[in-house]
Amino acid sequence: MFEEMQWIDQHLDEQQISRCARKKLTIFLIKMNYQSTRFNEEMIEPTFNLRLIEAVRHSRCLFDNTDRQYRNTEYKNRVWQRLVSILNFDGDPRMLSARWKQLRDKYGKEKRKQKYGQDKSSWQYFKHLHFLDPHMTDRADVSPSRKEPNGVQERVNEPHFAKSLIQEVQRHPCLYDVRDPKYRHGDCRTQAWGMIIEKLQYPGTVPSIYKQWKKHRDRYVREKRRLRNMMVRVDYD
Repeated sequence: MFEEMQWIDQHLDEQQISRCARKKLTIFLIKMNYQSTRFNEEMIEPTFNLRLIEAVRHSRCLFDNTDRQYRNTEYKNRVWQRLVSILNFDGDPRMLSARWKQLRDKYGKEKRKQKYGQDKSSWQYFKHLHFLDPHMTDRADVSPSRKEPNGVQERVNEPHFAKSLIQEVQRHPCLYDVRDPKYRHGDCRTQAWGMIIEKLQYPGTVPSIYKQWKKHRDRYVREKRRLRNMMVRVDYD
């Protein structure tokens, strides 16, 4: 399968090849930095969290996965930078994003408590975060047997499915080539995935077929990184 994926090399830069390791390190550093500088709610401006919630509510790309910029990390980073300035936040965009995530996660926990019969939430920000409801999914509601439609696993396990999927994705540059004019158009990408689903007679959804493609792409990136590291070690020996 490695050979079938080599056509994507020109669309992978060094940053993408080391993405997994870099992402883990970034998450760790953010957590450490945020934990060391986290403010006590009683010690900060009482209205700050409310102002942050309101600012995010007007920046849909930060919470609405149907927004066309939702997966545009560069754009979202600029939004967080702007919010740092607007809110006069004494920290960087990553810290502000981490603060928002804390509020969002707390809201999710409070909603689950209510769902399972506990008293109405007394958390002061609960009512201000209701706008998140259409964009939140309780993972407990999704049993393993319902994560994929019937027939998906059987189709995925067929001997030639992976190779066919890779070949079909290659025919749609908007799914992987950042230079393609349709690359940042969600509708075009969704249409391309729909065509692939039809071509492969795949019984799942667009997110499901994308997950299968991402699995193979990430595996290729890991293997490529492993081979590169082996070559480096050989050069040093």
